[in-house]
Amino acid sequence: MRFVDNVTRGLLAVLASFFCVSAQAFPNKPIRFMEPYGAGGASDVLSRHLGAQLAESWGQQVLIDIRPGASGLLGAEIVAKAAPDGYTIILGEPTNLCISPALQPEALRYDPIKAFAPITSITKRQMP
Repeated sequence: MRFVDNVTRGLLAVLASFFCVSAQAFPNKPIRFMEPYGAGGASDVLSRHLGAQLAESWGQQVLIDIRPGASGLLGAEIVAKAAPDGYTIILGEPTNLCISPALQPEALRYDPIKAFAPITSITKRQMP
């Protein structure tokens, strides 16, 4: 019985060691928020407000990168081609992530399904 107890404890210790991996501090460099629409609009105001709140919370600079054009596809392409390290984030919406790729597939140089991973929903709008 003592042998079984020792083996069980040993296995638990080995399994527990897999969960004791030290995480790297995030973020350790500035975050880039891609705003694919023009300055001064509702999404710009939202991205600046959110960026300021996150910069304060993270203690790291959040850069707002405004790249309007092609119904948001230009900004989306920049993010799609960026390193997938969590430091480049698009504040996207259905127009530039779903609708435009469906209506203009020839204009895309990236796969909108594979290029982006959703993080959270920030706002909700109702149809008028």
